[in-house]
Amino acid sequence: MVFDSPAGRIVEGYAVGEMDAASVQAFYEETLPALGWTREEGSRFYREGEQLVIDYFGTAGALSVRFTLAPL
Repeated sequence: MVFDSPAGRIVEGYAVGEMDAASVQAFYEETLPALGWTREEGSRFYREGEQLVIDYFGTAGALSVRFTLAPL
């Protein structure tokens, strides 16, 4: 789902897979800073007036990950 407005964009996406949350979180903690994102707390990242939040649901083998991007 994507919404675009003069105030910024709002994007929400999901991924489902057989990974565990710790592995997914470690991947993004390593990868996102190389793309200009700064980790502030937990799974919240900030870049140029935007916030990316990564939430984890389920268990290893049936993990759902939600990515929410919104303006600050």
